[in-house]
Amino acid sequence: MLVKLLKHEFTATARTLLPVYAALLAMTLLMRLTAGVEYLHQLAEEYFLMGMFLSALSMLYVCVITAVFVVTAILLIQRFYKNLLRDEGYLMHTLPVATWQLTAAKLIPAVFWCGVTGLAAFLSMNIIFTVEPIRISDIIDILTREGFSACLLFLEGIALVIFTLTKQILQVYLSLAIGHLANSFRILWSIGAYIGISFIASTITIVPLMSARFSALAEHLITEVLTLSNYQMIVMHLSLLLPLLLSLLFGALYFTATNWLMKHKLNLE
Repeated sequence: MLVKLLKHEFTATARTLLPVYAALLAMTLLMRLTAGVEYLHQLAEEYFLMGMFLSALSMLYVCVITAVFVVTAILLIQRFYKNLLRDEGYLMHTLPVATWQLTAAKLIPAVFWCGVTGLAAFLSMNIIFTVEPIRISDIIDILTREGFSACLLFLEGIALVIFTLTKQILQVYLSLAIGHLANSFRILWSIGAYIGISFIASTITIVPLMSARFSALAEHLITEVLTLSNYQMIVMHLSLLLPLLLSLLFGALYFTATNWLMKHKLNLE
């Protein structure tokens, strides 16, 4: 059943997002074309209207790339809120599936589309502003040349991005679920819940790091690491693995709390 829910969700979100990506692609090609024609820039220096045209084109590109992020965020939040917490929730929660599957059916496409949006924006700017755009083969050559440790760092970095993004989306879901417990002003309560969760999570993360015991332990570990020949690589791994572990822990907590609220405290009135 989860596969069917995912298929439906991907189809529904693609109807909105694919045209947005197509608009970004068109603007990217147009910007690249104008950037590569030196004659146009010479005309822009001599003629005011040509300069205005190029400036307007640049502003339009900024608007399009901003719209891609905004539309993605609004759509994915709206899909969770309307399908599970509003009137459509009466139907969704009567389906013969577990609550966690309903959440996962929204979460997985949300993570995927956020990743696609970020990658599309990166590639777009890379094509426009880089003389020689980065190619996948170049990245593979660099990783192959640097060896296993560099490949591991690369994979850890990708995992950190994915799980951090997942944690942030789940925090939004949990905030919406908490806000929906109220009888009125639910969006305001959701915003307040998001701020509160962020404060609590930051406190839980930072306070132990500032404790004297942790400082002594960290100093001891740093001293031990510095005696190793490859300490720089170890420090780089730790700088990725620790945030990754925190994202996993908080993400699991948010996912569990969201499912519990929807299963036991759902208020569709």
